[in-house]
Amino acid sequence: RRYNDFQWLYNRLHIEKPGSIIPIIPHKRVRLLKPETKFTTEFVSERRAILEEWINLILVHPELVDAPSLSAFMKQDDELFASAKKANDFDVAADSSLSLAEGKEEDDAAAAARDAAAEDDGATASNGTPGKQRFGRIRKLFAKAAIKSGVELAKVEDEETFADIDKYAKELEKDVAVLVKQSAILAKATKTSSDATHEIAKAFSGLSENTYPTPDLGAAGRLATMLNNAAKGMLSLASTLEEKSSAETDQIEAAIVDFDRDVQALRLALQRRTEKHYDLTKSLNRISTVGDKLDRMKEVAVNKTNEDAMVPIQVKEGEMLEAKDAAEVARTELEIVSARVIREVERFRLCCDGKLRHIIAEMGGVAVRFDDKINDSWGTILANTQPNVEPKFDAC
Repeated sequence: RRYNDFQWLYNRLHIEKPGSIIPIIPHKRVRLLKPETKFTTEFVSERRAILEEWINLILVHPELVDAPSLSAFMKQDDELFASAKKANDFDVAADSSLSLAEGKEEDDAAAAARDAAAEDDGATASNGTPGKQRFGRIRKLFAKAAIKSGVELAKVEDEETFADIDKYAKELEKDVAVLVKQSAILAKATKTSSDATHEIAKAFSGLSENTYPTPDLGAAGRLATMLNNAAKGMLSLASTLEEKSSAETDQIEAAIVDFDRDVQALRLALQRRTEKHYDLTKSLNRISTVGDKLDRMKEVAVNKTNEDAMVPIQVKEGEMLEAKDAAEVARTELEIVSARVIREVERFRLCCDGKLRHIIAEMGGVAVRFDDKINDSWGTILANTQPNVEPKFDAC
């Protein structure tokens, strides 16, 4: 399977199982890599390991085991899988709330540009798919805009429950953002300290070769030796600090970024549920609008006896039945997604507990391991820079 196949599966799972907390695919931004580093053996191997880890998480996900797209992805040969992708590409293209890479929201300008391209490429298509894609995308964009603007949603029984969950997710997102930022600062500060220590070592090495002329060659030699020992010790210390910086990036920062992806996946699950809530609200508003029009039409037709006057009323009554059916479908879908989100949040809390413990363990482990090395380095530096004889001049 190609990387785009994994992206397709990620988006299909959101469509087929809305409300599931679906792990976001970690990835390197290929566009930001230099041409000579793209698709090297090391890069491809690392990406393969990332995708294997991701698909293993999907395979044991309790909400996704019966997803049709997962079955197609895992069991069908390349030709059948390509057919399955093509059959469902319309749904993925029409869904603008997810990017193909990480589950981030697509920029509206980019969405509009892609719609324009679809219109140009498919203007003569006989099946009308580009038009359906544009309509689906426009509908989704309107829904997102309405939700972001704070449109009042229909009252539902579990409203307080989801208000609490949303508050929990927002606070978690804010706190984890601080962890992500500060862990990067921590690793950068340690790397800066390593670079500064390396420069100090170079300076001591230069001083060891540039001592003040004196007839006391023994004292000059002892000073040069001390400075040279200090330089060697500082180089060792700089190397230890660089290792610590790498560990802070590879272990601490990576663990926090991994947890941040989980939090973003939770937010996406809640977003899906909010979209279903909006669909119900829209359906109920439709019932109200059609009902008002129907009442006015009946008032106007009350004194009319000809059958032709009743035709528009019958049409509007048909619209009312359709609106009620649509509202019932929307309510059922919302209930299904809401129940799924509640199950997922309970599972997430257990996962959250484990990952936070892991982050703290990584921070403590790195600190203990490298702080001991740093203390040992300073002990060696001090031991090797003490004078062997008392100086014949007043100490500075």
